[in-house]
Amino acid sequence: MAFYEDSARDLIDLNRKNDPSDTKFQEELANVAKTLAQDKLPHKFTTAPEAAVAVGIKETFDVHNKMLSKFVHPTAMSVCAPIRGGGAETIIQHFVAMGQEFGKESVDSLDASFMKPLYDKYEGAIIKVREEQPELDYVLTRDVIPISHPNRSTI
Repeated sequence: MAFYEDSARDLIDLNRKNDPSDTKFQEELANVAKTLAQDKLPHKFTTAPEAAVAVGIKETFDVHNKMLSKFVHPTAMSVCAPIRGGGAETIIQHFVAMGQEFGKESVDSLDASFMKPLYDKYEGAIIKVREEQPELDYVLTRDVIPISHPNRSTI
């Protein structure tokens, strides 16, 4: 629930300097703000390290965070010595494999949680969308998609 509330806080923060003449949208945001727990400042969100501790994966976070952040955030290394060619592809495949592992753990957690009946309830609709839009298969499936899968987008 805290994660969903943080997403609402983010949306409210993003729209602070938006067009004030859109009163309907501003009203909707004000109504959302009223429903949020008041123990956090509007701009305060849970940091990634805090979230890792909260869900019990601090050790995994600590191991992977530095490497992942160096790859995705502009740093002196990425500007002056970017990783290219086979090295970049190797790193990308490693990141995809990690993502698949984390995704499988997430689905396993979902299947073990109170949310499983809800997912199961809508699984038929998900399967129908997958059949009608096979290019979305990797987005909507519980299965791990191999790195070489034709629907896996390449970077």
